[in-house]
Amino acid sequence: MKIKFWCSKLFVAIISIIILASLILLLALRLDFGKREDAVLVYFSQQEGMPEAFAQLENLTSPGSVVLCWWDYGRAVREWSHREVIKAYPSRDIWYTIGSSRDPIHNLEAQLFGT
Repeated sequence: MKIKFWCSKLFVAIISIIILASLILLLALRLDFGKREDAVLVYFSQQEGMPEAFAQLENLTSPGSVVLCWWDYGRAVREWSHREVIKAYPSRDIWYTIGSSRDPIHNLEAQLFGT
């Protein structure tokens, strides 16, 4: 009787550790994905005149405007000009050709959290 009780406690402890480790792994993957997603905004913010140009777009367009731009500028237009864009993220074909599929971790992150 004591052996069964000990085994059930051990089983619950192992399952709890596995669930906790899985949650920590998912959180780490999400944070890494978010950091890489924001890398383009960090890059643009470091380029002379880029944030100001995107902010000026807000003054040049009426509220509710939709901006046509390359997808790699889409997020910056959204963030700094507060205008909607047609495409803010790469298509699946482009995403696979720019390298996410070359790294299994980045590919997993894209599948779990990508837009």
